[in-house]
Amino acid sequence: PISETSQLGLYIYDLTDGRPVYAHNALHRMRPASCEKLVTCITLLDREAGLRPLTTEVIATGRLAGGVLQGDLYLRGDMDPLLTRANLDTLACALRQAGIDSVAGRVCELMPPYEVPPYGWGWCWDDDYGPLAAHLVGGAEGMATLWPEALARAGVRLRGEYVSEVKGLEGEVLVAFALEHPVDEVMRPVLKRSDNIYAECLFYRLASMGGHRKTARLQAASVVDSLITRLGLHPRDYLIADGSGLSLYNYVTPQLLVALLNHAYRDEAIRQRLMPCLPIAGVDGTLRRRMAGTAAQGNVRAKTGTVEGVSSLSGYLTAANGHTHSFSIINQGVARTRTGQRFQDQVCLLLSR
Repeated sequence: PISETSQLGLYIYDLTDGRPVYAHNALHRMRPASCEKLVTCITLLDREAGLRPLTTEVIATGRLAGGVLQGDLYLRGDMDPLLTRANLDTLACALRQAGIDSVAGRVCELMPPYEVPPYGWGWCWDDDYGPLAAHLVGGAEGMATLWPEALARAGVRLRGEYVSEVKGLEGEVLVAFALEHPVDEVMRPVLKRSDNIYAECLFYRLASMGGHRKTARLQAASVVDSLITRLGLHPRDYLIADGSGLSLYNYVTPQLLVALLNHAYRDEAIRQRLMPCLPIAGVDGTLRRRMAGTAAQGNVRAKTGTVEGVSSLSGYLTAANGHTHSFSIINQGVARTRTGQRFQDQVCLLLSR
């Protein structure tokens, strides 16, 4: 049995009756893998500030004389993973249409109010993820090439130096243009296909809401902690190391994941935004090949999690009696991911029949 060769945490809750159905090691701290993304997304949806679009701005300061900007040009990033080269072209063309055909001053990348580390705390050195940055298109170093190229294509000539890290604006704002992407468009790939970089972008959005801590990670984690406290649990019982679940240092419990799922389900505004983003068994996302052709197909909406030695599944399903259930299953110490997945699928099928 899987419970004899690895650690199993399992918690099932009947949302219709408002009571626990089954618990096994539900209070044991375990690594959630990508079920950590539920922690990030539900916390973000719980905050009004978390719902604002991800915005990339271009800001011109100084004055305009004969088409020449006598001042600096700033690009302010919002860790938008959807930002593309075409978006940069759009912003550059907006400047040209505003009458700017040359920049006499500096071209600067304006940093966010919190420091973005290139890699997460506790990430493995040999994983295949890219570095984090305020501007993700082309990576931190690529923007220094991509943005000037976009300006050149739009017919804006640069005379000054390029500065990659500036903490504040200098001079009076002349014109500003913004390009936005809704947070839902980022959250969908975070949950459907388990995109780690997208998840970290949402996690660091929380940093701007977390007061003053030593690092941006601690600021973001403090926002998660405040929600945990509101749910009647104790933040010190858990460790929030990142937003994606890549970190080896994340420790949560099945009880916490179910508490967050219950909170999201009971809040209609959160539920309406979360549900469409969850993978559906046998249909799409990371569950598209699991539970197909069974009673669980189309019934289970849940987030998968996989890192070395850990397999997890947390979400919702409708039981055979018509009751909506939330659940969290964490298999830790499994030699093969598929071993944990088979167990999780069997639990979901048993509840769905």
